[in-house]
Order: sequence, then C-alpha cells, then structure tokens
Amino acid sequence: MNERGGILVVLLVVVGMILLFVAVCVLLIVVFVSGTTVAPDGSTPPSATAPSDANISHLPASGKTSSVPPASEAEIDFGGAQLVCVRLPGVNYPRTPALDRRAVRRLIAAMQQMEAEGISGMTFTWGFRTTCQQENVDAGPNLKAKPGTSPHESGGAVDMNGMRVRPDRGRIVQIMQQHGFRWLGVRDPPHFDVMPSTVGEVTRGAWIRK
Repeated sequence: MNERGGILVVLLVVVGMILLFVAVCVLLIVVFVSGTTVAPDGSTPPSATAPSDANISHLPASGKTSSVPPASEAEIDFGGAQLVCVRLPGVNYPRTPALDRRAVRRLIAAMQQMEAEGISGMTFTWGFRTTCQQENVDAGPNLKAKPGTSPHESGGAVDMNGMRVRPDRGRIVQIMQQHGFRWLGVRDPPHFDVMPSTVGEVTRGAWIRK
C-alpha cells in the first residue's frame, strides 16, 4: 500500500505541474495576442496610444460647425485631392454638394466666423461640378470657364447666392479671403475659389485630373 500510495502522489504532482504549465502558457498567449497590460491591483491601465475624446474632431449633429485644423497645421497638403460631401445649403440633387477636403476645411472656418459675426442666410448654387456639368452650365451674366479648366471641377470653388446685392458683401469677401479663397469680383460676384498653389497643387488642370 505504501508503494502504491507513493506512486499515486508522484502521479498527482506530475499532473499538477503539467496543468500549471498549460495554464501559464495559455495566459501568456492571451496577454501576447491582446497586448493588454495588467496592473498590480488587477485593473487594466489605459493604452498609451489610445485616442482620447480630446484628440477626436466631432461634427455636431446640427451641421453648423466643425472642428478646424489649428493654424499650426500647414494648409499645403501633398497627400492628393479627395472630394468629400459637405453641407451646402441650396445645392441639391442633381448637383453634388461636395468639395475638395482642403477647400472644405477653409469654407467651414469661414462660415464659422460669419456665424460668429451675425452674418446669416448664406446659400450656394454650386460646389463641385463634373466636366459634363461645366460644359452645360448656364452661367447667365457670370463668367464661364472652358470645360477642363474650371475651379469647380477640382472641388475647389463655390458659387454663393446674393453677392451682387447683399449689403454685407464686403465683409463676406474679407472673411472668405482671410480663409484662403479668391474672389473674382464684379466679373463673377458669386464665385470664390482656392488657388492650386496654396494647397500644394502644381496647376489647376493637374488638380482637376486627380
């Protein structure tokens, strides 16, 4: 009985060691895969690289305001053109309420400043245009660029309503210019556009072809 009991004890010790080894291996695998660090008190500390709410830009549900990159971030962006949807009151289907993302940042900042100064009622007739739309657009008394050359085709321009008659036109122009838009003046009062060189584009044509 003593010999059998000794063998049983040895077997139990061996099995226990094997189970402990397996448990340690499983724990190490889980920690390695999840990348989670466990604090001494058993809690999980926040990740050093996890984004916090302070680093995330949020667009309010009203669509009236949006976070704008700080002045320290260069507007010149060599990452390439990219059209994004944007709220342009007055621009509805079949027209496309979209602009180049760099123009969007500038326009949002300008509209925020106008709103802060009590300038309201801003509506638009155009943002982005396809080359086909540029070919067929009725410009009325305003200028019309040759298809393939219009700032609208790059998503870098907007046409703003009321710029012939608004009493606050002068201030609107000043604000838009402060945020990087060019105004064509009496030749085409509704039109504001971003110059290609100010956003890292070589030419208007190259910007359009992107």
